[in-house]
Amino acid sequence: MPHPPPSFAAEAEYVEHTAGILRQTEAAVTITAEGLAPVAARVLAAAGSDREPWIWRDDGDEIQPREPGELALLQFTSGSSSRPRGVRVTWANLEANLALIRSTLGWRAGDAGASWLPLHHDMGLIGCLLTP
Repeated sequence: MPHPPPSFAAEAEYVEHTAGILRQTEAAVTITAEGLAPVAARVLAAAGSDREPWIWRDDGDEIQPREPGELALLQFTSGSSSRPRGVRVTWANLEANLALIRSTLGWRAGDAGASWLPLHHDMGLIGCLLTP
């Protein structure tokens, strides 16, 4: 489940908000960038987990194919009007969405795009990173 890093919100609010999401998902692993590991550790502790965050390092290994019905990601609502809720997105759902976006936009191999949308936002992740 992609989740935004802390920004302008008070850290205590961010930690509690994100810990609530972790409690709801019962995530088995939390992946973060090295510079965000301390705040990720505080989030895990606030969620009641004794785990440490896993720090992402690109080792060049390719991702193995998954079954279409397997979970690809959890897309969470913003939580602006209620507590965030997770929606399961399978690989089949994700691939259908990508195909629809490419078809609608007339996307061709070699096309390029640019976006200011962050990757924790569904339009940034799916529309601007995965679609191209």
